[in-house]
Amino acid sequence: MTLCTEAIADFLQRHHAVRRFNLSDGSGKISWTFRLRKFGRTLVALGRLLISRKLSGAVLYMPLNSGFAMYYNLAAAFIARIRGWRTVVHHHTYFYLVRHDWRVKVLDRLIAGKGLHLALCCHMRKRLLECYGFRAPFDLLPSTVLLAKELWDRQPATQLQYAPMAPQCLGHISNLSPAKGTLLALETFARLREEGHDVRLIVAGPIMEPKIADHIQQVQKTFGDSFEYRGPVYGDAKHRFFEDIDVLLFPSQMEAQPLVLSEAFAYAKPALARSISCIPALIGTEEWHVPLDEDYVTFAADIIKRWRGCPEEFAAARQFAHQRVAVLKADAQSALNRLLQWLDDRARHAAPAEPALCEQALQSPAVAKP
Repeated sequence: MTLCTEAIADFLQRHHAVRRFNLSDGSGKISWTFRLRKFGRTLVALGRLLISRKLSGAVLYMPLNSGFAMYYNLAAAFIARIRGWRTVVHHHTYFYLVRHDWRVKVLDRLIAGKGLHLALCCHMRKRLLECYGFRAPFDLLPSTVLLAKELWDRQPATQLQYAPMAPQCLGHISNLSPAKGTLLALETFARLREEGHDVRLIVAGPIMEPKIADHIQQVQKTFGDSFEYRGPVYGDAKHRFFEDIDVLLFPSQMEAQPLVLSEAFAYAKPALARSISCIPALIGTEEWHVPLDEDYVTFAADIIKRWRGCPEEFAAARQFAHQRVAVLKADAQSALNRLLQWLDDRARHAAPAEPALCEQALQSPAVAKP
């Protein structure tokens, strides 16, 4: 959410004067001292929003927090209302869609008339309307605005033809925990090995729970050099991770619109994920995601075995993954342009046009098969 906000601010700064109020001090861990520092920084920021003459006629953009920090959003929205500003609220989480939160509805009432809600995808937009009956209009702004330009500018998909090959190396990258699906990724790899498939698994990311470390050690002991744990990866190390794998395993049970799937596609690597939140529309094919009430291990293992038995089909899957990047890039750029148009429309404060993406998401083509 923080990185997405920064990317949007950078984009808007190319067209308008942008003033940033950063409530975080960059600490990697959330502690009581972190919360106290954030509270102090928030009070300073709210004071500046309230009294600064330089902000006359401003538009306030902010991502919506969860938990206690949502009160900061309410305070900022209240100040924006009494100063006559328009407010843009960007939703990044499903927490208050799983459990109703009265503060979300209050926030909508504060921005109604001049404000705008931004959802990550059509599914999130639909759920927000069902849960809260928002009065302020909606548009979409996906997290795919975060993808680095050099990833978008890799070789055009129309010029790439992938040679038939059997997937050899699986990958899993996340904040490693049971909720993020790490145990299921390990189990998928173990099942394939036990059934005689000579595959490898590379796992990357910080270990969030001790039991994950124990399982990783056990898998390493059982399968030796066929398994590799690389720890947290960033920059070039993350680039090498995606270059080294053939298929991404992503069985997380708690996501909104994970960037890692788009990153995998930018490297032409298919991703097998849970069918939750914004993931189905992000992936664009029903064949690569499975509902929560179905067995992910069986689902993923069966697809990988099928691809290993039909290299031509796996080549088509890689082609689809890479072509998907162009679609995601166009959707993200279109969403940014609509937001900019709404910000520039100071005269009539109109609601944005209904994004065509909602219809496209329901009509995404399946993966081509030979």
